Amino acid sequence: MTRTTFAAVMLCAVIGTATQLRAQSPAPAPAVTPTFSHDVAPIFYKSCTGCHRPGEIGPMALVTYQDARPWAKSIAVKVGSGAMPPWHADPSHGEFLNDRRLADADKETILKWANLGAPEGNPNDLPPAPKYADGWQIGQPDVIFALTEDYPVPASGTIEYKYFEVPTNFTEDQWVQAFEVRPGDRSVVHHVIVFAKPPSRPAPADGSATPAANSQGEGSRAPRKPGPFTFAPGMQEPKDEAVSAAKRAPHNDRP
Repeated sequence: MTRTTFAAVMLCAVIGTATQLRAQSPAPAPAVTPTFSHDVAPIFYKSCTGCHRPGEIGPMALVTYQDARPWAKSIAVKVGSGAMPPWHADPSHGEFLNDRRLADADKETILKWANLGAPEGNPNDLPPAPKYADGWQIGQPDVIFALTEDYPVPASGTIEYKYFEVPTNFTEDQWVQAFEVRPGDRSVVHHVIVFAKPPSRPAPADGSATPAANSQGEGSRAPRKPGPFTFAPGMQEPKDEAVSAAKRAPHNDRP
């Protein structure tokens, strides 16, 4: 065999081997489009339908595909911005059992589903809808506080914040494990903000001036009536000079 023939045989062998290796390499898996039944519904059931179901505070239900499909674009906007599910607790201060924040993978699934046409998928893939208790969602509470009188809600329009003082009649500090607010008519209540109001210090019985200040500086000024609400201990805004300076700055710094 001449050198030319030998080289040609070797070249054919190398090309044939490379072709064979390429043929044996697995083809990349096709992109999978998330569906409501298989991928999105489990996320909604875990993090959304506690509020987004018939009779609850969410403005629309997200239990079925027929519920969710018309809102797919709005869902993508709210999930993408982090506005939904709402969760305002600072993650640097502990973990919560009822944390509703979505994992990054869940966010990506919802956004991909909405952006690819929000398909339903196979209805047989739909997991069973969660069952919710009627009435109190935290179980029967140990203590129930109610407004002293009903508040009449007009038939139309938007009501500005209303403040209601609800006495607890506690005579000593109490530990709170969970609390729940249940409006008389949930359809007309958007949200409720609850503050703890510390008890006011009683004035001297003889009507005399406030006692001299003690070692903690208490009593150095005449008592004043506290505001309707205040921050609970540990919730005061931190004293940050940069934040304070930003608040003092004008809203528009153009001449």
